[in-house]
Amino acid sequence: MQRRRRTTRTSGHPRGGFLYIAVMGTATIVAVIALTGLHVARLYLKAATAENERLQAQALASSAIEHALAEFNTNPTWETDYGFNIEYPSPAVAVGGGTFSWKLIDAGNGSKTVQGIGRVGDAVCTYAVDLGSSSGPNYLSYGLLSGGDLWVGNFTTTESLAVNGADICSNATVENWGSITGNVEAQVIDNNGGTGTISGTQTAPASVQPLPDPTTVFDWYVSNGTTISNGPLDDGLGGLSLSNCLLSPFNNPFGTANSDGIYVINAAGKPLSIRRCRIVGTLVVLNATWGVAIREDINWEPAYPNYPAILVEGDLEIRIHDQNLTEASAGTNFNPLLTPYQGSTDLLQNDSYPSRLAGVIYCSGDMLVDGKNASYSPKIQGAVIVGGWCLIDKTAQISIDYDDTAAITPPPGFGSGDPASIVPGSWRQIPSS
Repeated sequence: MQRRRRTTRTSGHPRGGFLYIAVMGTATIVAVIALTGLHVARLYLKAATAENERLQAQALASSAIEHALAEFNTNPTWETDYGFNIEYPSPAVAVGGGTFSWKLIDAGNGSKTVQGIGRVGDAVCTYAVDLGSSSGPNYLSYGLLSGGDLWVGNFTTTESLAVNGADICSNATVENWGSITGNVEAQVIDNNGGTGTISGTQTAPASVQPLPDPTTVFDWYVSNGTTISNGPLDDGLGGLSLSNCLLSPFNNPFGTANSDGIYVINAAGKPLSIRRCRIVGTLVVLNATWGVAIREDINWEPAYPNYPAILVEGDLEIRIHDQNLTEASAGTNFNPLLTPYQGSTDLLQNDSYPSRLAGVIYCSGDMLVDGKNASYSPKIQGAVIVGGWCLIDKTAQISIDYDDTAAITPPPGFGSGDPASIVPGSWRQIPSS
């Protein structure tokens, strides 16, 4: 009997499944590669877009600083027109899909920084530069500058003026009966037949020098100063008196202290007498139609070396001697905690201080230096600018040691109209807020 041969058929399904899986796997890999390529392309596009936005933001930040300087150099009152930490212009300037703006920053000690801000998409760039000027105002380069006549003596020969380190200038006539030590510039110099003597050079006629603008020079200080009301200053005789007190960035017996030591008094047409005080700051006296008199013993310097000590809207009289200011005579401690004198501070009232003035001294009106027929010898370290005439009278012996700090770094209000420029080496990128 013949056996039937068993044959075993091999199914084709496994091989077809492997091929399907292989095809699908390949397709998946190709798809993943394609998606990865698209993702990488998107990343490259995003990076390229971000880089382009970053570069545009940098260019706009630079443009913002140039825009700020153009504004400053065409606006003679820019120092008072633009506040600190405020973005200008508002709204920001739109350029090529982005915007730019800028703001002023108070860098302290009268210095300013401008920040330029560029924005494009998500990119923000901020550049900062320190501001300076090509040169300080020429009126800050004189030890004594008078807009009107300068008289040394009043038909008398016992008066003297000595200026060390800078020239003396009158935009009118120098009438000299006494003695002048220093170089003199004026339209006319009259030594009254040799009665008056001048030790330095004499230039006449000389160039007429510009003066601070009396309509704007006070503005910044009024805006940033602390007002002292007239009530506590009433002397009971129809005038005002500031005496026996310490004024500084940390001390104000009449109210809140001003951190920059700037104090403002509106004299309201009354005379103001200042004596027996120590002042570390800037005093602004407005509406002083009857004048301000600084008398006898005083120790006065600005809180910042380049700032004015006193600004008077009106006339100024200096009648100080060279005797010491004593705490005992004033009944006041002039060097308490936070207001040391030459690094020294205490709680007692047994110290004394040289009577002197330092800093820029300015009055928009006339100035009288009164020796009280006792050869008072006022000592000033800084610069004196007088809008009107200046008279040195009654045996006054005034000496001025010129300090060029304000000329190098003009104080607020005194640099108005000067071209603002970038301090070399100060250009930098800072974190954007």
